[in-house]
Amino acid sequence: MPRTAVMVVWSSADDCVGPDFALLELTPEYAQLLLRRMAMARAQQSQDKSLYALSFWSGQPTFVCWDALPEELAGQVEEEELVILEQAPAVAADQVERVECVRAVVTPEDVYWEAIVKHTSIRLATATCPRATLAEIVQQTVCGTPGG
Repeated sequence: MPRTAVMVVWSSADDCVGPDFALLELTPEYAQLLLRRMAMARAQQSQDKSLYALSFWSGQPTFVCWDALPEELAGQVEEEELVILEQAPAVAADQVERVECVRAVVTPEDVYWEAIVKHTSIRLATATCPRATLAEIVQQTVCGTPGG
């Protein structure tokens, strides 16, 4: 069963222009892919100590502003930086920020997403999602299936 990660977003804009949060559907398959990429990053890092992360094109996250989420959820995400939900919150199409050049940045221990607000030079970066969170999503799927 897919989960939704809601992450705080930081912007390169001095005047706080841009989205405040990113929503990301974490299916078991996508979580497993990210875990494999983390293993790849760890293997490469063991051979090259100067390697910090691997970067992959990714169109996954939806970037939204504060008022796109229920106030209680927005406050929780602001405080915790990453909240995993069973179900995605409803977001109106006009509350979604248009972005381009979305990348998943994978380290041996976590992953975060970067993007550029469309037609600007404003860079965005999400909070990190740790390996343990991804492994839990995969494990819940395995344990939740009959005979698993």
